[in-house]
Amino acid sequence: MKPFEWKQDTQTLIFVDQRALPSLEYVTCTKLEDVLGAIKNMVVRGAPAIAAAGIYGLALHAKELLRTEQKNLTKFIPELKSAATRLKETRPTAINLSIVLDNVLGGVSKLQNADKVLPYILREAELLIEEDLRINFAIAENGLSLIKDNFAILTHCHTGGLAVASGMYGTAQGIIKLAFEKRLNIKVFATETRPYLQGRITAFELAKDNVNITIITDNAIGILMYRKIIDCVILGADRVLNTGHVFNKIGTYTLAVIANYHQIPFYVALPISTFDFKNNLEDITIEERNQNEVRFCGNQQIVPNNVPVLNPAFDITPPELITALICEKGVLYPPFKRSITALRDSI
Repeated sequence: MKPFEWKQDTQTLIFVDQRALPSLEYVTCTKLEDVLGAIKNMVVRGAPAIAAAGIYGLALHAKELLRTEQKNLTKFIPELKSAATRLKETRPTAINLSIVLDNVLGGVSKLQNADKVLPYILREAELLIEEDLRINFAIAENGLSLIKDNFAILTHCHTGGLAVASGMYGTAQGIIKLAFEKRLNIKVFATETRPYLQGRITAFELAKDNVNITIITDNAIGILMYRKIIDCVILGADRVLNTGHVFNKIGTYTLAVIANYHQIPFYVALPISTFDFKNNLEDITIEERNQNEVRFCGNQQIVPNNVPVLNPAFDITPPELITALICEKGVLYPPFKRSITALRDSI
């Protein structure tokens, strides 16, 4: 199952509505604003999938500009840049989104004819999807070396096919899938992952693949580790700084602390495009960090008298709590400042 499909005949983008799973419902996007809403409202999830969705959002905006006869490149390109800025703001943590949009805009700026912009953007989206599949399988192969027979693996959030551009394997979940395909006897525990319950999508996908999967509440992680039920933790990331700090779904830091206490390996799987090679933690401003939180008032049926609810969407896990980072180039070990710098210099 793929997270989205571009319909060339109608030039529309169709998302699987991940909020409705396991029921299959779809969201059709015909313009930029539709894609902005799909990302903000969690119709599409996962940094690699969001990156590809962002390119298609740019394509929809280019289509609209061409429809309104705005074919003057001096006006056309600033409009696309503005659209890219709005797309980036939907998910500040997802560094993949920012990188791919900047790359596409760089290519667009070299074109000589506005009529070539839309085909160029759509081709860039296709190339990203093709590369995504290759990357996901490489991550899975590199991570497989860390999995042993009879392992019980704990994962958090969702990192499967619906979270990546190609709809195949995924990042952390791709390692689990490949281990199962290699006939390793594994058992998987997936947290629900409050507040958006992405773990239920993990359970949905792995159950379809006949993987031995059990879903648990977020609060159950400690007792499972205490009882020595869990052998390792594998999850994904939205951004990893050059210091090794991991931005990921809320609850990742909690998991890392408890895993560290119980001396359980804690692995983070990600494509190289998720590394932020430019920034240390001190370079990320408080304002940027606050953008990574979701705040809203609670349902009065659950939280009476309009008591405010704070629902942070992401947290930051320090590198000293991470056993290894797994990417398509291999497995990176501490000290991460050194290994990440070596990775950057090799590409």
